[in-house]
Amino acid sequence: MLNSTLADKGIFRIKDWWQSKAALLMGMVYLFTAWFDIGFDQFLLLALLSVATISGFASFGYLLNDFFDRESDALAGKKNFLAGKSQWSILLLFLLALIILLLPWRWLPFTVFSAALIGAQILLFIIYSAPPLRLKEKGISGIVIDALYAHALPVILAAYTYSLAAGKSLPALPIILLFAWQSFSGIRNILLHQADDLQSDKKSGAKNFVAGIFPSPFYRYIRNSLLLEVAFSLTFFSVLLFSDRLFTICFVTILIFALLIFIRFREKELPAFLASKWKFFPNNVYEKWLPLSLLVAFCFIDKRFAVILLVHLVLFNANTILQFFRFVYDVADVAYANIVKVAFHQVFVVFPDAVYQLLKRFYYFAKTWLKLITSSLINYPIYYVFLLFGVDLRKKNSSALDYLKRNKKAKLN
Repeated sequence: MLNSTLADKGIFRIKDWWQSKAALLMGMVYLFTAWFDIGFDQFLLLALLSVATISGFASFGYLLNDFFDRESDALAGKKNFLAGKSQWSILLLFLLALIILLLPWRWLPFTVFSAALIGAQILLFIIYSAPPLRLKEKGISGIVIDALYAHALPVILAAYTYSLAAGKSLPALPIILLFAWQSFSGIRNILLHQADDLQSDKKSGAKNFVAGIFPSPFYRYIRNSLLLEVAFSLTFFSVLLFSDRLFTICFVTILIFALLIFIRFREKELPAFLASKWKFFPNNVYEKWLPLSLLVAFCFIDKRFAVILLVHLVLFNANTILQFFRFVYDVADVAYANIVKVAFHQVFVVFPDAVYQLLKRFYYFAKTWLKLITSSLINYPIYYVFLLFGVDLRKKNSSALDYLKRNKKAKLN
């Protein structure tokens, strides 16, 4: 869950859940599409309806939470989406959220069990936020309820809906593993959220489960939740591999990031890990890389999924696209700094100096050999000519020109 200081950003606090909860559940939609072998045409309608009902659930849940948190948020100095709004405005927002939530089920596959799951989801929203129960302030029960309504139950509802659409039954083992995976992921996320809210909850007097277990037990809870979460996710995809090798890409994606987590844990203690940018890891795996990896795989099966991939990138990964272009720019900048500049330096600074030194050595080498050659071609014939006249220039240690000058000078004297 994202920090509630962002509560005023967008209608229904959309920026709090769109790129996290909605992106995660759309990733699950792609997963169930592959699992139950749903074709593109059927997928297209199911996906559109799924986006709508996901938005309705998230909007209703956040509205309910903000409605009953108005006083505590005011005391803590936290922004609240419903603060200052009239009762009629609030009622209209709730009705709109419920319409968005329920209307898609006019066309989505639906049974009595579907109705029970939807009712359970709404009930969990209420007992979590509303007095007198208000389980969000009731210790471990609030942690469990949050994990159920934010992660586990929506995923099970989606899996059941897509199995109905495909006319297939839900196998027990994968569903149990999926439920466990999402439950521990939800527990980890709400624990981190409460840790972020420690100071503001202290100001407002709100009861916070993490406040009672911080710091040592808190770190143990996080570590155990994270390990179980990764273990159940890998086991889940291992089971799915027996039915379709397509899920190899999911298994490998999570395995790679699990290894990264292990490496980070070895490099840092958990408190340092949680203070770093890896804090909410592996959320970005579920919310970004798994959906994208599945969509890329779908494109090889049906080229029409390329349009879905593009739409998904725009709707859920706009920041990722910007980060990608920023990454490309940084790579280009680094390449320029470390390759182009170095090459420039080599060509125009180091290289000329090296060439100068090489030419200098070549000059001395050529000079030496030229001297030898001229000696052979000119000096030796002159020596032998003088030798014919009985003059040995070597013995006199003189050149022909010096000998002639001395001889002329001697005659004049």
